[in-house]
Amino acid sequence: MFHSPSTRAPSTARCIHTLLAGLCALLLSGCANLGAVQEFAKTSADSAAYTQLTDEYVNSPETSKLYTLENDAGERARLDTLAAERKPQAARLMLMHQALAGYMAAVGDLAADDLTEADTQLDGMFDAAVKANYVDETTGAPLRSIGKILAEAAMNGYRQRELNKVIAAANAPLQQLIAHQLALMEGYGQSLANERAMQIRHQRVLHAMARDKGREPVAAELIWERSNLTAMQFAQREKAVPKYLETLKQIAAGHQALYDNRDNLSNKEVAAQIKRYTKRIRAALKAARTPSDAAAPAAAKP
Repeated sequence: MFHSPSTRAPSTARCIHTLLAGLCALLLSGCANLGAVQEFAKTSADSAAYTQLTDEYVNSPETSKLYTLENDAGERARLDTLAAERKPQAARLMLMHQALAGYMAAVGDLAADDLTEADTQLDGMFDAAVKANYVDETTGAPLRSIGKILAEAAMNGYRQRELNKVIAAANAPLQQLIAHQLALMEGYGQSLANERAMQIRHQRVLHAMARDKGREPVAAELIWERSNLTAMQFAQREKAVPKYLETLKQIAAGHQALYDNRDNLSNKEVAAQIKRYTKRIRAALKAARTPSDAAAPAAAKP
């Protein structure tokens, strides 16, 4: 029986609509909702990029020189030696910050099913540090591994479907990298304590000179007030160090959880677990960001 085109059109349209709907569903089903992983990665990247405490540690010898008396030539020479010793440490620490931040940003990109970009700045920093003999094999091996993983992800157009592969390859060097970073940053607290002692001693000496025979009573009171304020500011900065170390420990633990569950990242229980790590990292970083971030004395970077 002959059918007019008008009677076939609705049927054809329905077929096309059904086909398109099925195709869309198929495409969407290939991309899991990894919002918890994205948020963990973003929070971790932001935490890793926070370098205020590292800047203070690196610049501490130069800052401390400001609080030496004119006849303290020997102390200034000691601080110059210490500043030179911290130059290679500074290079390694900044590479660690950059590598960790770059890797976690890439994890966030892949979790969102986005392309990621290679961190060319990291390669340049690494090459310069190697050329200056600032990076030893212990630190260099995990840095090279993470750099290679990031480069492969960028060059090969990795997306969400390769995320578990990236996590699997990166977990061991990432854990090593964070362990090295924690070991170096353990010295921050003692460095702050030494700087604090020098500043307060300097201010107390000036205070005693101003009070001697009542020569400068107003100046003496101002110096005393400044000394007490300095002690309070250093107490805040010293509390920030263990809080920041906690952010690194939680990033390491959270990434280990990603590794352990890399083939089941969209599971609700896994997502809930990852969210807990994100919450801990965010809280620790907030505690590490003290008012002294803005008040800390500025010194030229070595």
